Amino acid sequence: MKKMTDQQTEQFRKLNAPNTYPGLFGLISILGALLSLIGAACPFFSYNPTNIDDLKRTVSLFELSSSALAVALIGLLLLVVAILIRGAQTSMLMKYVQDPEKRPIGKRLMTASVLIVVLALLSLLLVQISSVFYVIPESDFLWLQLESDAGSILYYIGIFLFAAFNLASCFLWKRCTDGTVTLEALTFAGRKAGAEKAGEESLPAQLATWKKLLDDGTITQEEYDRKKEELLRKS
Repeated sequence: MKKMTDQQTEQFRKLNAPNTYPGLFGLISILGALLSLIGAACPFFSYNPTNIDDLKRTVSLFELSSSALAVALIGLLLLVVAILIRGAQTSMLMKYVQDPEKRPIGKRLMTASVLIVVLALLSLLLVQISSVFYVIPESDFLWLQLESDAGSILYYIGIFLFAAFNLASCFLWKRCTDGTVTLEALTFAGRKAGAEKAGEESLPAQLATWKKLLDDGTITQEEYDRKKEELLRKS
């Protein structure tokens, strides 16, 4: 990939800036992926080996039996693939900034984001299924359904944030790159400034309308002056 110019770098930064809706959603998506990876390293499940023992036992993903671990690792692998696709989306944006005329990327971004949602859901499903195959250490024949612990909760929340906010950010990026909406309109400060600008532009139009009424003799000079002063005061 060729090196971006300073202007292109600035444009890429604006597309991913946290003061824009797509940039903020993209940041939340990245944090969600990080949260899910942290969850995989925490105690993932818990169980009580007996009916009279109140001590909660915790189980990490890597303490599962071989069959359960295989299912869980496939789920983790799907999440890693989804994260790699998220990296490819960033590469798409960089290429778009370098050559916006020849690289329409809106549909590709959305296709990739939908694929991320599918992979994330499959990852969540497989990791949850892995708990069904767990055999408690106290017995070599008793199968026990595990309960979600801190790690799995972090994993599930992280996956939801990762997939949902990536889909939302890509939808806004698509609208921006397709020319449906300007980047300034997707900026927090830009919306406020745009509303203020619209208000400023409406003032001359209102004054012109009242001036026409004055020239037509519909209102008096006193009424016009009073309305003009009111409009100027509001602005």
